[in-house]
Amino acid sequence: MQLDTASHEWSHLIRAMSLQPGPDASQTVDNGPHNPLKSQIARAITGCNHARAGLLREIEDPCYRFCLSLLTNPDAARDATQETALRVLRSLARYRGDAAFTTWALSIALNVCREHRRRRRWAGLPLGWSSADPAPGPHAQADASEQSDRLRQAIEGLPPRQQEAVTLRYLQGLSTKQTAQAMRCAEGTVKATLAKALKALRKQWGQDDV
Repeated sequence: MQLDTASHEWSHLIRAMSLQPGPDASQTVDNGPHNPLKSQIARAITGCNHARAGLLREIEDPCYRFCLSLLTNPDAARDATQETALRVLRSLARYRGDAAFTTWALSIALNVCREHRRRRRWAGLPLGWSSADPAPGPHAQADASEQSDRLRQAIEGLPPRQQEAVTLRYLQGLSTKQTAQAMRCAEGTVKATLAKALKALRKQWGQDDV
């Protein structure tokens, strides 16, 4: 698994903070009888390891990046990604194709991250890197520019629901509709949550004189 927070991912958020229109492309879900994904899921449900491995490869990187964005700890993100993978495999029979498969998997990852954060709060432990945490890998080091670091810190200071919406919409690049599907709420709720988050980020960005 790799952390790939390249500059183009941050550009979506920076564009939104600058009040510039950004892409909101929706992903069409093919529920036709000849959809290869449906066939692959059907094989995975019957126990085909090859089909299962293919599905997990498709969601591994986006789920890891999403978990890392919310948890900020590489070890915690890896654990959350593995738990997400197990839940995805156990829940395949409940996938109806109403959302893209990756979006559906991200909704499961979101629940895993919420549970992890609750456990960490109960234990009184910080969510971010500490002196005991392993050093970030080469991809994280390459991405640790001053601008992205300030943005990351600003996002971590948002309320949990706003963090989730910003991460899904701008860092994962989901459309507003897909973000609503992942968060299991109305599109209007996502728009309102994002508006509050962007207002807070713009305020902090301005105060930092970046």
